[in-house]
Amino acid sequence: MTKTAPTRVLIADDDAAAAEMLAAFVTGRGDTAYLANDGAMALRMGADLQPDVILLDISMPGMNGYETCRQLRANPRSAGAFIVALTGWGQDQDKQHAMKSGFDAHLTKPADLELLAQLLANASER
Repeated sequence: MTKTAPTRVLIADDDAAAAEMLAAFVTGRGDTAYLANDGAMALRMGADLQPDVILLDISMPGMNGYETCRQLRANPRSAGAFIVALTGWGQDQDKQHAMKSGFDAHLTKPADLELLAQLLANASER
């Protein structure tokens, strides 16, 4: 399948520098990046933008990434997104918790950019 439009990628991370680095990577691939700095903003933007991919930090103040992912999955406007946990938490139990919360993939920070590029490419072909 040939990619016909840029992939819409929502990046939700309370670390502005990390989010901006990811946005630069995403836009450098020819995709479109949107930034949210907490779970509540990610929920609003997920519903409004209907992103193809959501890169979601787990450890955010207020609503953590697990709860944000569950709520994104519960909303028909964001339920179909490919959601990737992008977090400093990389133990096996963290990965299992992420999958049980509705994530499609789990990457530990700092992200392996080659693997992230592959996930983005696969998501755009869905």
